[in-house]
Amino acid sequence: MAADSALLSNVPLFERLDEEERSLLAGQLEEVVFQAGEIIFKRGDPGGAVFIVASGQVQIYVEDTTGSRIVFETAKVGDFFGELSLLDGDPRSASAQAIEPTRTLHV
Repeated sequence: MAADSALLSNVPLFERLDEEERSLLAGQLEEVVFQAGEIIFKRGDPGGAVFIVASGQVQIYVEDTTGSRIVFETAKVGDFFGELSLLDGDPRSASAQAIEPTRTLHV
């Protein structure tokens, strides 16, 4: 399902694009829905994709050696995550989990 270009105007990474450019980009995005508690990706997974939060919230975290969770960020509407592995080509450096029903746009 194609993304709504209006949401992209609220994402800092894309706010300088004009409406035509946002529409073209929106046509390339895929909507992915996650249930509360669902893991989006785990640390060490292959990267190569960025996610934009269209609704809901996503916790970005790592687990220490005792299994305790260290939260780096809670991504909300308009935030994006997963870009680091796209840029450096390395596996995911953190895990991501939907903490409520969440709709994302997948690049």
